Amino acid sequence: MFTELSRRMGLPRFASARRSTALAGRVLDDEVIAESMLGQARRPWAEVREAPFGIVDDGLAPGWLIPGRLPQPLDLAPPPLTALLARTSFTSTASDGHSIMINRRTAAGYNSLAIKPEPVTLEMHPTDSAARGLVDGDPATISTESGSCTATVRVTERIRIGVVSLPHGVGSSDVNQLTSSAGADSLSAMPVLSGFPVAVAASSPSG
Repeated sequence: MFTELSRRMGLPRFASARRSTALAGRVLDDEVIAESMLGQARRPWAEVREAPFGIVDDGLAPGWLIPGRLPQPLDLAPPPLTALLARTSFTSTASDGHSIMINRRTAAGYNSLAIKPEPVTLEMHPTDSAARGLVDGDPATISTESGSCTATVRVTERIRIGVVSLPHGVGSSDVNQLTSSAGADSLSAMPVLSGFPVAVAASSPSG
């Protein structure tokens, strides 16, 4: 769709004259476009195509993206945004026995690609787990008006009272099952994917 839109607007496809020339006269589909986009990539398209869950690429050392290599400095606090922030109030408290859900990444996974599978845990403060009759290792159901998921409780003091945490993109414990498109962030208009209230309860033996 973007390549066709660019063509009708008289613009280079994908803002690249080189790629526009390479695609000229070809019948475009996802495969052709992806192959063109990866023409100068470190991994050939055929290799990427055969790995639907991603490839762990160790070709870049930590720290490769440093200010000295950027084409220009990044403005992390542009005045229009900071002005909006100054006029916006944020709420992150939960009531009626609910907790605030924050999602997290794990050291052994990149989004849906698990490099070294590990148990998916719902991190809870001891005060919150005790209030719900949960102990370390118990199965729990996390729910919102949009949906629910299950996870194994991990009781830890490294998380604040009133806050729980799940990694995202992991099977039946996927925090995305709890989110909704009904609400949106007032500044970015993006769906709220973290910092929302959830109910946590012990799972039934059959659940």
